Amino acid sequence: MSAISPRYTLLTGKVGFRFFCLTVAALMAVSGWSNYTWNNTGSNSVPEDTLSDDPFAPSSDASDTKGSQLEFSTNTVNFGTVIEGTKNVFPVTLTNRSPHPIDVVSASASCGCTSVLTETPFSIPPGENRDLQIQLNTRNNVGDLEKRVTVFVHEGDKRFKFPVSVLAHSTPLVDIDQREMDFGMIKSAETAERTVNISVNHQATAVAAESVYIATVPAGVRASLVESDDVIGDRRQWKLYVSISGRDVPEESLNEDLIIVTPSTVESVVRIPVRAKQHTLLRSTPDRVSFGVVRETSDVSRAIALTCPEEYPLEVLSVETPVGPEAVRTSYNEDSQ
Repeated sequence: MSAISPRYTLLTGKVGFRFFCLTVAALMAVSGWSNYTWNNTGSNSVPEDTLSDDPFAPSSDASDTKGSQLEFSTNTVNFGTVIEGTKNVFPVTLTNRSPHPIDVVSASASCGCTSVLTETPFSIPPGENRDLQIQLNTRNNVGDLEKRVTVFVHEGDKRFKFPVSVLAHSTPLVDIDQREMDFGMIKSAETAERTVNISVNHQATAVAAESVYIATVPAGVRASLVESDDVIGDRRQWKLYVSISGRDVPEESLNEDLIIVTPSTVESVVRIPVRAKQHTLLRSTPDRVSFGVVRETSDVSRAIALTCPEEYPLEVLSVETPVGPEAVRTSYNEDSQ
């Protein structure tokens, strides 16, 4: 029995699988599912071109507003200047000017950032009105915005669709007055400093409790971020203090990013390039000496001019040569000029 059981189980599994597939196909054919494509978009919005026998469904053959007795208080919703990362709502009033009820069956939006908060479908009795709440979410959006909402209406056996334009200018949540810092050449005994002003619009309640902080600082750079107690207008203020000593600048120069994190939905990570060069106090002219071919008994000399700024006097203590003092001799004469 033990040798037969596995084979019996496998055969039963195959038969059961075939029976299941045939049963599902038959059910789909009877119910009419085979005429449709399952599309799980995860959205509650209704596409404008949906065809259905449902009397409260939008129709693709709906005409424009001509001939309709439904009056919109405006066909353009202009939110003006708004803040990035906020939800803005505006009511559009719909008035029924006909002697019969008018059905608002649905509303669709041109993008995910625009939506109609009022639940549809609903009916407007003769002579009465109803508000349609239109929302614009500026998360991940800055600059000039132009969106659209389409409202589908049934007036008896007539079908209409009303386009509503949604306009706004979304300002960045975070403002930074310096996007890069080039310290140029820094002398060894000096320290260069910069201050960056950062502000966040505190009217955006979703991020009111969030802060700005430093994520990464380049090697050799010192940085601190301090929030001001003063709120200027509608903005919280921070000061980013950055300093670097000439002694800490690498010989090959510094060119790295200082990274800060903000509550912005558009620019949560801000990279500020920091550049600096090491100031060379001692310069040689030329910077390379070539003796060419030197005979064994010859004595060949070359002159090298060493210069430095007057405010940084230098004293030459010694000169090292790669082949040893027995082969190369050096002498030093100071010239005040």
